[in-house]
Amino acid sequence: MLDAFFRQRLLMLAPAGVALFSRPRWQRSNWSLLARSPLSAADWSDGQKLGGRLLALAQEGRLARAPLQVMVSDRLCRTFMVTPPPNAARMADLEAAARARHARLFGSEIGWQIDAQWNPVKPFIASAIPMTIKSALDVLQTKTGLTAVRVQPHFIEASNHLRTQIADGDWFGVVEGKHMTMAAVESSAFSAVRATQLPLEVFESADALSRFVRQEVLRLGVELPTLLKLSGDVPAVWVSRAPTRSGCVHLDRNIAQRSSALLAIAEGKP
Repeated sequence: MLDAFFRQRLLMLAPAGVALFSRPRWQRSNWSLLARSPLSAADWSDGQKLGGRLLALAQEGRLARAPLQVMVSDRLCRTFMVTPPPNAARMADLEAAARARHARLFGSEIGWQIDAQWNPVKPFIASAIPMTIKSALDVLQTKTGLTAVRVQPHFIEASNHLRTQIADGDWFGVVEGKHMTMAAVESSAFSAVRATQLPLEVFESADALSRFVRQEVLRLGVELPTLLKLSGDVPAVWVSRAPTRSGCVHLDRNIAQRSSALLAIAEGKP
């Protein structure tokens, strides 16, 4: 019981694997891997089956009756902007607007759990996480007492962690391999967001990245970013020592155990 109080637990969910980590609650030390398991497409098709895989992982890591932070790969999530309805007076109005926006972009919201940085007066960012994850976490809580106190996509978790380094006029992005989620920042909030698979040529040089960003500016109808501030699997060729307008800055470059590294561990990557 005391161990549950003095240590943090983190569950990382990625398309090809899942991992449990632990570290002392009041120390910013590295996370220690407790257990990991590969996942297949079939595991994601059923919440009860995925819950069984998480249960086996918790048993291997000898975890029970403790709070659990959960971070979900952006490749498993949907991230989008929502405009609140005029004169929104209730939380239900904002939730309905988020469901309607999700339906316009992706189709029915059935099978997805939507959460957001709710705001009744200006556009806000929302994320949809597969309901199979919620079902699996319910199984885990019922069988072990492990309670998910926070379930967030990688992009949201990283933006919260690095928000003091992001200024108005910047774009913030999270790179997971060939996938990037990026958002424009205005008035200390996200004003536009885009999640996309990166074409191979973008990885060749900073100039190729700049051309890609200009295409996204036209697509989103926003201004060029002052700086493109990135987290995650950022290629070294993108980063400039003295970035000019729209240049790239790798915010967590010197953090050995950044979130993308933990996701790589979950998927069994070197």
